[in-house]
Formats: sequence, C-alpha cells, structure tokens
Amino acid sequence: MAFVKSEIPSAELPDIEHMKSKRRHDSLVKTALDTINENPELHTILASRATADASNAVMDAIDDAAMQLIADLRSQGLVLCKNLARVWVCEELEKQVRAINNFYAGSALANCESKSNVCRAANISPAAFAKHWTEAEKIQQATDEADKTGKPVSTTLGGQPFDVYPPTSPDAQ
Repeated sequence: MAFVKSEIPSAELPDIEHMKSKRRHDSLVKTALDTINENPELHTILASRATADASNAVMDAIDDAAMQLIADLRSQGLVLCKNLARVWVCEELEKQVRAINNFYAGSALANCESKSNVCRAANISPAAFAKHWTEAEKIQQATDEADKTGKPVSTTLGGQPFDVYPPTSPDAQ
C-alpha cells in the first residue's frame, strides 16, 4: 500500500462530518478502525507516519525538561544525572498523556461517537472502557453541560483542576 505525505497543514485537515444517519457514521468509522486494527502491516505504517514527528518533538522536549530539572535541583543543592532526570520527566509526562487521552475520549463521546468506536480507536474491548479511560465519562458530562449552558464547567482531570469550555461557535467540535 503506497502513501503520499499530505501537503495539507494539520490545522486544515477536515474532520469527517457527522452524517444524518448515526448508524451510517458509526459504520464508516468502524470499518476504518477495524481495517487498521486487523492489518498489522497497515497499523505499523500508519502509526509510524502519524507519530514520527511527535515522537521526535517529545524526545527533544524531554531532554530540555530534564536539563531544566537538573538546573532547578542544582539551585537547591541537589544532584541528579541526566538519564534519571529523563526517567522522572517521562513519568510525569505519562500522567499528563493519560489525562489528555481521557479528555479526547470524553470529547469523542460528547460529540456523539459510540463507546464501541472509541474503544476501536485504542484497539481495546468495550468491556475495558471504564478501566482504560477512568475519567472519560466525567469529561463527557462536563462537555455536555458546557455545551448546554454555554459556560465553562470545572472538573478535575488527572487529579488536577480542569475547565471544560463550550464550543466557540455552533460548528465547533
């Protein structure tokens, strides 16, 4: 399977529109996700293409953060080697990524995606939903409330205070 790198800036990539028929929308999404999950070679290619730039940026950011951590510790009279500083930063980032993942799963639910398709996107069984995304339903509820009231809703995400804002326009999702 050949791929051509998209020349469209990521901010301009169109999202699929929700169709008049939720069943049709769910069916198309299910087909795409099942195709990815059932074809290891395709999955590997798509995962590499989708994450290569982000992975490089994250590694650079980890190095920068590790150096800042070392400098901050030195100012307190403490010493930490670069490799352990990287491990510490990675652990903290992993918590943040888990929270972001919960946010996106909750946002997908609030925007009418089915739990089954959210699970397919992570290649997990629907039975594992609540264990995998411990805060997604809370984010979905906060998003629904923000949409309904037009005002931000305060909640927590990853143990930290977090505000969910209503869309800025009727078309925002």
